[in-house]
Amino acid sequence: MKAKRLLMDEIVKDGFAVCERKLNYDYPLHWHEFYEIEFVLEGEGEFIINDKKHPAQKGSFFFITPVDFQKIVIKKRPLKVVNIVFDGSWIEKELGSIIGTAVVAQEYRQEKINMLFEEYKSRRSLWKFCCRQILNLILSDVCRIQ
Repeated sequence: MKAKRLLMDEIVKDGFAVCERKLNYDYPLHWHEFYEIEFVLEGEGEFIINDKKHPAQKGSFFFITPVDFQKIVIKKRPLKVVNIVFDGSWIEKELGSIIGTAVVAQEYRQEKINMLFEEYKSRRSLWKFCCRQILNLILSDVCRIQ
């Protein structure tokens, strides 16, 4: 099966988005020109990243870069996730120089994910600044896990 390439403009216009998604069906093999974080809220599945299988359940965290290929297999529907997509301009320079490829954590604490999602939804003054800071705290965790 040929992998589909997802483009940032197809997903979001300003280089950053956070949303909740309910996946009821398998998501085919794909890759994208942006970074992505998937945090599992409920359900069960399997993320196949660069041909390696990873269980997905409540609390699972997946960081995927533009060089990673992924596929999602749903085992218990819906697989409800917080999905964060962003381009490289959102990454602090210091972190950008050390971020590698995909990272998987089976038990990631949800607080920072919640803070980012709430700030994004609120659109209060300085929301982009706050989202950038929270995102980079999460990316600091990614670097520590790597």
